[in-house]
Amino acid sequence: MDVTRKSARKWIDSLSLRVQQGLFAAATYLILLAICLLAISPEQYDLSVGDVAPKTITASKDIVDEITTERRRQAAADAVSPVYYKDDTVSDTVLSDMDAVFSELRAVRELGEQIRTSWGEEGGSFTDSDYTQASGLVTRLSLSNYQLRTLMNTTESDFESLYQSLVSATRTTLVSTITEGQINDAINNIQQIVSYNTRTDLWYNVAIPTLPA
Repeated sequence: MDVTRKSARKWIDSLSLRVQQGLFAAATYLILLAICLLAISPEQYDLSVGDVAPKTITASKDIVDEITTERRRQAAADAVSPVYYKDDTVSDTVLSDMDAVFSELRAVRELGEQIRTSWGEEGGSFTDSDYTQASGLVTRLSLSNYQLRTLMNTTESDFESLYQSLVSATRTTLVSTITEGQINDAINNIQQIVSYNTRTDLWYNVAIPTLPA
């Protein structure tokens, strides 16, 4: 043992001063590094799910509960009332579309009147060719032969009365703000206003199919 110590001491003494200082600095660095690693390393616990911790364990870093955070964000978003912006062009667009639809229906009614006039006093009935011609005049909605017959048998005064009633009721309804999800309620409101002053068959066969269009 003494021989070994003497040999080591002799070897160290044989080193130059600069080498000795380098070795000392390296040894000091390694010791400090080991101390730091021990200080920052989290303490390990042998715990399983459901075990009660023997003491309060503090996380070494911030932990974000993504599921709970997202659930709270969604709840906050759902609690906020939707914001609507008034579109002043909607009223003009709806009334313009209604005019276009009734222009087509008016053409069908006038065709029916021409055909009925051609029958003379003996009368007659519309043929498949008549229905085909009438159907070709309507591009914005689809009408059955029965609905076309109702329209083709309608007088000009009844037709124009229906048109004016629908336009007036639609314009009145559009004055109020219609938000998303209230379109069906608006249509029902128009139906209630117009149905009182419209012939039953004209209402069901012409007016109602026109509103969703």
